[in-house]
Amino acid sequence: MEKKTPSAFRKVFNLLGKNKASFATALLLCSATEPLYQIGFTFSYKYIVNGIEFKNVSMLINSATALIAIVVIYNIIQPITAYYYEREVYKPTISVERNLLRSVMQMPLSFFTKTHSGNILSRVTNDLGSVSQFFKEHCYDIANQIILGIGALISLILLDVRFLPIIVAFGLISLFINNRFKGLFYRLNQRLQIQISKTNELINDLVDGLPIIKVFRAEKSFQKKFQRGYQDVTDTNDALNKTIVKKNTIDTLISSMSFFTILALGVLFYHQKSLTLGDLSAILGLQGSVVNFFVNLGNYINNYKSSLAGAQRIFEFLDMEKEDNTPHLDDVRRLSGDSDEGIVFDHVYFRYDKEKQILQDVTMKFNKNTFTAIAGMSGGGKTTLLKLLLKFYPPDQGTIRLFGRDIMEFGADELRSMVAYIEQTPVLLYDTIYRNICCGLDNVPMEEVINAARQAGAHEFIAELPEQYDTVIGPKGIQLSGGQQQRIAIARAIIKNAPVVIFDEPTSALDYESEATIISYIKSYSQNHIVLLVAHRMTNIIQADYIYVLEEGGIAEEGTYAQLMESKGRLYELHKAAKI
Repeated sequence: MEKKTPSAFRKVFNLLGKNKASFATALLLCSATEPLYQIGFTFSYKYIVNGIEFKNVSMLINSATALIAIVVIYNIIQPITAYYYEREVYKPTISVERNLLRSVMQMPLSFFTKTHSGNILSRVTNDLGSVSQFFKEHCYDIANQIILGIGALISLILLDVRFLPIIVAFGLISLFINNRFKGLFYRLNQRLQIQISKTNELINDLVDGLPIIKVFRAEKSFQKKFQRGYQDVTDTNDALNKTIVKKNTIDTLISSMSFFTILALGVLFYHQKSLTLGDLSAILGLQGSVVNFFVNLGNYINNYKSSLAGAQRIFEFLDMEKEDNTPHLDDVRRLSGDSDEGIVFDHVYFRYDKEKQILQDVTMKFNKNTFTAIAGMSGGGKTTLLKLLLKFYPPDQGTIRLFGRDIMEFGADELRSMVAYIEQTPVLLYDTIYRNICCGLDNVPMEEVINAARQAGAHEFIAELPEQYDTVIGPKGIQLSGGQQQRIAIARAIIKNAPVVIFDEPTSALDYESEATIISYIKSYSQNHIVLLVAHRMTNIIQADYIYVLEEGGIAEEGTYAQLMESKGRLYELHKAAKI
């Protein structure tokens, strides 16, 4: 039997985890405080009016005393229950935020290549706000109205049951009309969430690409995109507001009709001596609560549906397939010492979705204590090889082994704990230099950080900064030059001390003197590690122990630098044409 998919409400409610009982208790106490106060106030007021009407001093004093007591007790209890509820509401909001951020970090790389960062940002901000609203406002509003409505209905029965059918009839009419708007509210809110997400994508593109936009004078083009995006948001929001106004107008009309009908009947019964003024005043007050119960319950259900539209987008995100981060091996670092084998690509094939074949029948070895270079022109599949090795994508065919084990046997975290990666354009965090070098590590002694920076050629410029290693380098390391950013990234790899080190064009932003220093270091570092270097510059390749030349997804040739130049094959041709 096929397993039934949980509803959005059940998924949101399950976010409470072990806090379900405490949240329900806080919700009940907080939402019941005001209805009990209103009903108690109404009955006290009834007896005050009756005391005045019948000139009963004792009734007047007792009811006035009761009214004062009700007001005092309410003002003491209400802040306490409100605080208790706010505290319990905070827990599921934080829970979903943690789950959402954890989910983002566990997504496979393929997700980020297909999903705009503005879309992700919208889910973490706007849609998360919808979930927060669900717990903080909508659950309270619905519970409050149910308690008030039921309490008012019972009070009406106790006061004069003759008014009950009329009040309930107006309430049911209101509920029927509000229910007709429910689907429209949900669709408009869902459309609005999607349009806001697209607008966030445009803002993200503008911030990231502002220099290029200015250089190519694309401001007008972006302004037009923004205008279209904001116009869509405005149109949908306008349609939503018109719907709200239309519904509220109908609700006000029904509420007014109910009031005047009850007032007319009340006056009639009063003249017939079958109703007191106190009872009439109480019934008029309660009829509003009963009608509003139907009216507002419909409104709050619509709001609840709107929140679930945002929550549904979050759960679509949370339910996506994640990377396998489950630990499978006891001590992955020990594998590097137990096996003589380094990295092996064994007849590997790969393509992105339905694109042309990127890698085809690739077989290569990266031995221990060896500096291996991967050369070739752009588009040959070099970077794709690295992505497969890092388990960002699984191969379509063939296997990739690390220290004698298929990498698919590793959890993603286990595998990457054994690899340090220096990319062509380093990703630096908006944090201190120290935290950027120690990325992913805790409590690293400053001496180790300085030593890693020295080896990467970064210590000299860091020491000249006013805050040195405590310098905050700004978003994406904007306060550092390209070469300085690259040295920080290399220091980060050094301090990780992983058995496998991957350099993806690491010297692209360096001058020749700095490049020679880094390549010399890479060569010496390979004595105790497996070092892979993806490079275009011939100066990077010369010192490699072994070279693979990739072309159109396959291996064009392989060997030492001397062998390949002597054979005058593809590497020789590329060098002669100055393409690498």
